[in-house]
Amino acid sequence: MKLPAAILFILCIDGWSQSNRVLDARGTLSLQQALESTLAFHPQLHLQEEQVKVSRGMLLQASSQFDMTLQASATEGRAYLPLDSVTESELGPGSASSTITDSLGMGAGGTQLFRNGMSFGPTVTLNRTADNLATTYGANRSQTSLQLTVPLLRGAGRDVVTANEKAAGLGVDASVFDVNQTMADLLANTALAYWNLVSTERLLEVLAGSEARGKAIVENVATLIAADQIPRSDLAEVSANLAQRTGARIAAEQQVVSARQQLALAMGLPQDRLLSLPDPADPLPVASTEAIPLPEAVPQFINMALTRRADLMSLKRRALAADTLVLPAKNSLKPQVNLVFTGGYSGYREGNTPGSVLLAPFVGAHGPDVSGGITYSFPLGNRNAIGAVMQAEAGSRQAQLRIDDAARTASSNVIVAYEALRSTALQLERAREAVRLFQSALDNEREKYRLGVSSLIDILTVEDRLTGSLTAQVQADGAYASALAQLRSATGTIVEPDRQVQSPDASRFARVPTGPGKP
Repeated sequence: MKLPAAILFILCIDGWSQSNRVLDARGTLSLQQALESTLAFHPQLHLQEEQVKVSRGMLLQASSQFDMTLQASATEGRAYLPLDSVTESELGPGSASSTITDSLGMGAGGTQLFRNGMSFGPTVTLNRTADNLATTYGANRSQTSLQLTVPLLRGAGRDVVTANEKAAGLGVDASVFDVNQTMADLLANTALAYWNLVSTERLLEVLAGSEARGKAIVENVATLIAADQIPRSDLAEVSANLAQRTGARIAAEQQVVSARQQLALAMGLPQDRLLSLPDPADPLPVASTEAIPLPEAVPQFINMALTRRADLMSLKRRALAADTLVLPAKNSLKPQVNLVFTGGYSGYREGNTPGSVLLAPFVGAHGPDVSGGITYSFPLGNRNAIGAVMQAEAGSRQAQLRIDDAARTASSNVIVAYEALRSTALQLERAREAVRLFQSALDNEREKYRLGVSSLIDILTVEDRLTGSLTAQVQADGAYASALAQLRSATGTIVEPDRQVQSPDASRFARVPTGPGKP
């Protein structure tokens, strides 16, 4: 029996291009907006930014050894020294039986370490003594001096003295690269989640359209059965087919909910905004095998990864920092031999008033005080220095091994990402061809049914295969978009690796990287 024209019309409804389907009235979300939200809200990025501040604090600590250190002190005391019998008899009856000495001491100074290893510092000391016997007038003495220390072996040289400061500065650079790598990873995750949501919504459209046509078929078959135009057994077949389509649509709805939440998390949205994410506005990138570079371009992509990936640059900075610390560690194996030069003068003033004490540095000087000497220090065994050298050299080798391993992994990721992009583009071409052929097959099956050489189940089977091919096409579209994002991530072309202020560019996730060092 032939299908009436109404059923034939339902079966040939296209319905596969129901784009711009509105799920709700909350507006739309572009990929650019999603990327900007990631940079604005994602907590992982803010955590990494705080790590930059930690690194800068460590740099300040390392530089603090070159800050001038000031010292000051003040003491006051009284001492009772009993007199011996001879002195007491000389003083006569009724005299003091002990010497009472009052003392006052004050001092101030500073020390400045220079980046070549030398240190310099001025010192001023004031001392006042007075007693009840010989120095009742009060003796105020001062010593003003400048001391210069010149290391000859250990601690000598700018590269040795500033090593910790240089290493800390390289650590700041590395932490900035870490921020940019985190940024690139988060933006890639957002793009993947965005394309996944677009893909799942398109899949839902396909399955919802299939379900709608299945319902229409069931209704028309029921009408025709009531009119005794087709056998009642046909209703069971189309009803089972509808149940199958409905189940697929329900599963797709759940996938959309999951994909929507994945995008909200990737964007870093706060908890109170997880349920208010708008629908995606941008379509999936248009795939074309002509736009895919030839396999000969893979070494070029690998070179881009090795020169642009921020994580590799961070590792290189840390390797430089580790190398910087080897020299001071080896320097610590040497003895501590310093030349010490001191120059100054002494002052003296009598008097019991505070002013007499304070004027002592400025009066009574008779000539310069000059001294020079050499100091030597070396621990027997020197195990601390030997252990420091072992650690520094091992740390340097570890840093280089990390670079080599990361470069190897990055190169492999580029190869995999390129092959995924090329493969998905080819798959998409085949998926489009399959859709075209199955559409033609459905048209042929309807014509055969009209001629009485086919059955309703044959038409439903071909239509289900068409639905499957459309599903595969949607999945291939999404896989191509994901492969683009993964190639961008692998080649380090999502953000600029050496900039502290970044501006995301959504267009980069819709096109293949163009060349070495170029986005």
